[in-house]
Amino acid sequence: MSGHTDVVDLLASEFGARIGVDCLTGAARWGHDAMIDHLVEEYGVDPNGADRLGLTALHKAARCGRVRTVKHLVEKHNVDIHKRTLRSGETALDRAEEYGMTECAAVLRETCISADPQVAEASACTTLACCANAPAFFACTDKHAVLAICDITLVNVLRD
Repeated sequence: MSGHTDVVDLLASEFGARIGVDCLTGAARWGHDAMIDHLVEEYGVDPNGADRLGLTALHKAARCGRVRTVKHLVEKHNVDIHKRTLRSGETALDRAEEYGMTECAAVLRETCISADPQVAEASACTTLACCANAPAFFACTDKHAVLAICDITLVNVLRD
């Protein structure tokens, strides 16, 4: 599945269409990997870019069960698997689990564990990412440990 890169090019060149993250998340939602590559390579769209709700291409692909696209985004474009939505703080793994996309969830869990070999479980991995990247006061989602204050000491304890 490739999408219609020629149409995107025509809209951009002839009609001045703005090509950005909404195009990328739409391509991910429908599993158009070639379009994702085209948008990133030809138009410089950030593969980690997020829409106004904080949803990235990875969030959309995971929520829609696009296993091939999830793998593509992670392997080719090295997207941030720990990026969270703005309102609910969900990761792509959270979205895949919430919508019953078990294959996507399995791929993301495995990617998470591979990224940090010291982590034994995927749930610990998302909790670690939550704390490692969090400001001083931050509440993780209910699925993870409830953490009011995250600091490097807590991260070290969780890693041990």
